[in-house]
Amino acid sequence: MIHLIRHAAPAITGTMLGRSDPPRRDGFIEPCPLPVARVWSSPLRRARETAAGLFPHYEAQVLDDLAEIDLGDWNGLDWNEIETRWPADAARKLADWWAVTPPGGESRIDVERRAARAWIAVMDGPLPAAVVAHAGINAFLANLAAGVAVEGFEQSYLEVKSYAIR
Repeated sequence: MIHLIRHAAPAITGTMLGRSDPPRRDGFIEPCPLPVARVWSSPLRRARETAAGLFPHYEAQVLDDLAEIDLGDWNGLDWNEIETRWPADAARKLADWWAVTPPGGESRIDVERRAARAWIAVMDGPLPAAVVAHAGINAFLANLAAGVAVEGFEQSYLEVKSYAIR
């Protein structure tokens, strides 16, 4: 079993977070009752802090390949600023989110490769496993776990999506 968990809400809102690294919003995180053999975490602070709150009796294994998608020049900007500075790119991105790479950002192919590396690492570790990461990278992991379409994947903050691994 693999449990994909999106980090808790970040301390800042209204921006395209990507690789920006704010902490999670303050507040208690109820420990997660899921039985796991290993906890994996993105290196970004909001995920590491969430993993520590959800699984206080485990030391999460930080895996760089679980970081959120790098939005390049768009990291940390709000959508209005992106539309103002890159109107054509923003319009194309809204039309086909995964087909457009932000300036200086990570392409879909790059994310797929990184997700595949993360998947191999997680599958090589003991199962069941919890992965505390981000909606973007979790979409690709859900695709690898169960064939879930990346384009239709949605995940709320702290939502757990569990997949049986054969």
